Amino acid sequence: MDTSIYNKILNSININKDDNLFISSDMGRLLFNYLEQGIKFDCNLFIDAIQEKIGENGTLIFPTYNWKFCKGESFDYHKTLSKTGILSKVALKRDDFKRTKHPLYSFAVWGKGQKELYDLENISSFGIGSPFDYMHKNNFKNLFIDVSYQDSLTFIHYIEEVIGGKDLEYRYMKDFISDYIDENNHKSERTYSMFVRDLEKNARHDFTDITKDIDDGGLSKKYIVDDSEYTTLMLRDIYPIVENDIKYNRSKRIAIYDGQ
Repeated sequence: MDTSIYNKILNSININKDDNLFISSDMGRLLFNYLEQGIKFDCNLFIDAIQEKIGENGTLIFPTYNWKFCKGESFDYHKTLSKTGILSKVALKRDDFKRTKHPLYSFAVWGKGQKELYDLENISSFGIGSPFDYMHKNNFKNLFIDVSYQDSLTFIHYIEEVIGGKDLEYRYMKDFISDYIDENNHKSERTYSMFVRDLEKNARHDFTDITKDIDDGGLSKKYIVDDSEYTTLMLRDIYPIVENDIKYNRSKRIAIYDGQ
């Protein structure tokens, strides 16, 4: 099968050998655009091409988030679906990927960091010892495919928890308890936590100033390939910008309080 379309994309954007890569995506427009051109885009072949591009010394992860555990529904390691896009669903079906264990914020992982990420036993969704912490410490690149990074940069919640902690005005730590069915099909009741928005604060996110700092500082790289938009960020590089906002501006750039 012709793989030139996948190589064209990867050779046009900032993806390199040995990259540690976290992909956030909405493939709908891309798939439709290629279909209109009579091209069948195979997500498995696209993943294969990414793996070949970064090589075995790189790490590839897709978000496989699902928030039903928050509502008291059980999490099944093998059966709980990803709510974060078709690439994550495809990755979960592949034998070469392994899912991390958190019932809210799990990831499908391939490559060098697979075992380390799978072995994490983080209780907090975003904090120290979570996959987000691992991405920070291991200099991951976040690739956004046809999604605005302003709306999809989950990494910001890690910085909020680590830097803001209990002093952050619009978030607080909340525990969730439900049944958990592990990789060996053992069922138990477990507790996991998430740094959640305080709904009583009536806060809404506004990343305008932060993303302007990121873009003006040349930290985001943007590409158009066959009418689809691709953006890359080095997560370690944007950390100081968000950290500065949380520490010295009380996160007013991140959250605006209606009526306050």
